[in-house]
Amino acid sequence: MQRNVFGGRSVVLSGGGPRRVAGALRGVVGVVGVVGGLGGCMTSPPPSTAKDGTPSSAPTVLAAAQATALLTGRFDSSAQAARDSRYFPVQLRACAVDTPALGEHVLYVEQAMLSAADQPYRQRVYAIAQRDDGAVVSTVYELVQPERFVGFCDLGATDQAGIMPVVEDVAVLPGCAVILTATDDGFTGSTDGRACLNDYQGATYATSEVALTDASIESWDRGYDAADAQVWGATAGAYRFDRKD
Repeated sequence: MQRNVFGGRSVVLSGGGPRRVAGALRGVVGVVGVVGGLGGCMTSPPPSTAKDGTPSSAPTVLAAAQATALLTGRFDSSAQAARDSRYFPVQLRACAVDTPALGEHVLYVEQAMLSAADQPYRQRVYAIAQRDDGAVVSTVYELVQPERFVGFCDLGATDQAGIMPVVEDVAVLPGCAVILTATDDGFTGSTDGRACLNDYQGATYATSEVALTDASIESWDRGYDAADAQVWGATAGAYRFDRKD
């Protein structure tokens, strides 16, 4: 695993080729429908009403679908990298997978340097669901054999069906789920305190903070030691991934 550089180039990459950046940019997005977003501002829909005039629960159920929509598509950080040399141009791709055992809203997520988009340094599966208290939870899974799924989002439907991830292909990352709450234009959220264990560079736990809108995903991942001192991750702020499709 290589040195994390979420804060930018002031914390340098060790190693050389694009596959060596797995540790360096691990977890640029802590969480992850429809490509292109929902066609506008992601405000919550007004409550629908039942025949007796009482509000229905339909908008609450829609929250998981809305969060999934904002996470789906192709994004990159090229504009941020052009403005600030502390950041790298990174591509993020996310697309739906049909894995009912993990839930209704499941995404395959792939991150790579823009200069080597076909050589991802991070691959995950996110299962997004509505919680009873109204929050949306993105549960994060590692892939047991990630090399099998490289380029999954660029495959046609037939080819995707032939390698569709199943439960046996993934392993949950305990404590690393991201809890999302709705805002006027999307969602914001984070992991839960010290729950996401991490031992990279002397860390004992990691945190992720995320903001989703129709135009972008912002993600800030950091690692802390037992004394709560930051040992890896951004110091300048979150990566911003602008929607490209």
